[in-house]
Amino acid sequence: MWTSIGVSSVEVLRRVGCEVEFDKRQTCCAQPAFNTGYRDEARLVARRFIGIFEESKAEAIVSPSGSCTAMVHHYPQLFAGDSKWLPRAQSIASKTHELSSFLVRVLKKEDVGASWNGRLTWHDACHGLRDLNVKTEPRTLIRNVRGAEFVEIDNAESCCGFGGTFSVKYPEISVAILDITGRTAAFTGTGAADWKGHRCGTNFCAQGNILVSAEVVQALASTFETSAGPLAERLLAAMDAGQRAGGDMRGTQSAALVIAKPLAGAAGFGDRSLDLRVDDSRAPLTELRRLLNMFQARQLVADVNARLRANDLAAASAAALSAREKSPEYDEAWVAFATTELAAGRKANALDALRKAIELNAANARQLPKNRAFESLWSDPEFRRLTGS
Repeated sequence: MWTSIGVSSVEVLRRVGCEVEFDKRQTCCAQPAFNTGYRDEARLVARRFIGIFEESKAEAIVSPSGSCTAMVHHYPQLFAGDSKWLPRAQSIASKTHELSSFLVRVLKKEDVGASWNGRLTWHDACHGLRDLNVKTEPRTLIRNVRGAEFVEIDNAESCCGFGGTFSVKYPEISVAILDITGRTAAFTGTGAADWKGHRCGTNFCAQGNILVSAEVVQALASTFETSAGPLAERLLAAMDAGQRAGGDMRGTQSAALVIAKPLAGAAGFGDRSLDLRVDDSRAPLTELRRLLNMFQARQLVADVNARLRANDLAAASAAALSAREKSPEYDEAWVAFATTELAAGRKANALDALRKAIELNAANARQLPKNRAFESLWSDPEFRRLTGS
């Protein structure tokens, strides 16, 4: 949360007649520890919070964060069964309010003298809405902003992807919102540099700024909508189309392709099925395609090994050939191809494939003599020559 939010909150509260104090000793509300299962650590932080605000003798504790406010309201749950701390937790929770709720519900203030020339909307904060039942209060305040037009967006209650600790692990989550049912929402503000805009549809949202023209987003969206096949291929095809339409006005430098597993979360310890990035390149999409091909070849190599363990040589051979064709520069694809060729009795082809693998990665000369898939070649003169064994 930006410090300016706290400063602005104090300004608003003082404007409506509140005497505001800020204790510099205050720290976290304990939500990160609480949400990730560290309850003892959360209690330690919560005790500090309770003690500091008890000393303040404040009539109300106000936070601009729905998440932090909701956490304080969970203090009685955190200290359930603790005869010493439960009453103190209940007392602090009862006087802790989210900012808009405090203004509208407690102070009965619906107009705080704000002004803004332009259109405004509101996306409901998850904890504010679901834990605190804060929904009409921020909208009431916005509707009383002088010069502003309030525009309600569809699916304003949909998750934004922030998720607390999730946002720390995955800070690149977009302003675009895509929920599990395929509903989408996006907002393009007036402050971004032209060309800027977005186009959303079922299961996708394409957006950008400092683009050559609107045709870039249109190309992204239409290509994704009309394409078929694996998601990674569709996404990269859309990016290629956007670049052909003009792309970024500043040129090209970086590209990324990130795909999360369905229904996975930050605690899944592996919720990304794909995470490829090109940070600095004159042709980032070309490099991203190369990385994707290598990634897919790696998946095919894993399939080769699984098929061999299942004694399905025909399927293993097909997967090995596909891996080699998908990424000819990937040395493990040639090793896998050699494995299937040797298993099929085609020794010369296997040796040729191993020769290529060593050309691509000299370390294979050290590793192959240890690989039991080639045990029948360990005494072969050509194999020994290739590997120096």
